[in-house]
Formats: sequence, structure tokens, C-alpha cells
Amino acid sequence: MKKVIIIFFVFAVFFNIMAEESDSLRSNIFLKSFVFPSYQMHKMKRYTRAKFYLLTDLTLIAGFLFYHYRGAWTKEDYKNYAVEHAGISNPDAKTDAFYRDLKFYDNIYEHNLYAGREVYRDIDKYFWQWDSVQSRLHFKKLRNKSISAYQNAKILIGVIIVNHIIGAIDASRLYKSNIHLESSKRNDNMYLEIVWRFH
Repeated sequence: MKKVIIIFFVFAVFFNIMAEESDSLRSNIFLKSFVFPSYQMHKMKRYTRAKFYLLTDLTLIAGFLFYHYRGAWTKEDYKNYAVEHAGISNPDAKTDAFYRDLKFYDNIYEHNLYAGREVYRDIDKYFWQWDSVQSRLHFKKLRNKSISAYQNAKILIGVIIVNHIIGAIDASRLYKSNIHLESSKRNDNMYLEIVWRFH
């Protein structure tokens, strides 16, 4: 979670600096819109679009937080479950590979018999013995649920970034359209003024 916040903060600072240093106003709009798409839309008085991007952002961020914390809570659940039903010790010190092995083997001896070179030589440190096959299968379900939640959170990070890119492209396109419209209006006014003077 902390890594995600740091990465997004770095992106925000980077794009803001780039926007400040950019000679092109359109590039400035694009870069700032990447960071805050709803804010830039609001500045351009595109209020409907601003609300859309804001609500989309909030929904995606809420979804990310939900799946991230669900993955964390379920991870704690399967660790505690393994302590209670498999007799493992010091659960926070165990690797992800260790918990993966717990899904497939009833005990450490069965694992070491069939795992080939990937054996646990320190039996006391890595000992486990499931009290039943049903307990192992329930642990497997909890762990898979945690992994799935974390994967969904990662997917939503990607969707958030894509949403910001779309917002930046949309803002840049609208800015270009507004420039053309203003240029057209100026030309029309000049034409009318010339016609009026010669009339």
C-alpha cells in the first residue's frame, strides 16, 4: 500500500514539474490532466466531464482500497489458521513460498519427500502438520482468496492510470477544439467588421 502511494506521488510531482517546464500549453494541459483529470476539466468549465472523472476516480480508488485491505485481512486469517490447524510457529517470518507449500502437502515430511531439491532442512523452524485434509483445503481457499484480492487491487491500479491517460487525452483534445473555435470566432468577427466598414 505504501509503495503504491509513493509511486503515485512521484508520478504526480514529476508530471507537475514537466508541466511547469513545458513550452507548449497543450502539453501543459495534458500533463496536468494526467495527474488531476477532474480538476483540469473543471478549470475548462467542462463540469459534466469533471464530475464523471472525479466519480470514476473515487470509485476506482475505493475498489483498490477494498481489494488491497481484503487481501491483507485474508492473509492474516490464513496465517492464523495455519498456526491453529497446522502448528506452524512465527508465521510473520515465513516466506510466501512456505505458505504456498502448505496448500499442497499435509506435513513437512511429505513435502520433503516429494519436493526434490526444495526441501526444508530445519524441521523445527519450518514444521507443519495439518490436523485434517479439510483444514488444509480450507487454508488453500483462504490463501487463494487473498491472492485474488491482491491481483484485483493491482488491476485497478492499472485501470486508474488508464483513466488518467484518457482524461489527459480528452482534456488535450478539448483544449485544441476550443482553440480552433476561438480562432474561428475571431476570423468571423474580423470578417463582419470588414464587411460592416465597407458597407
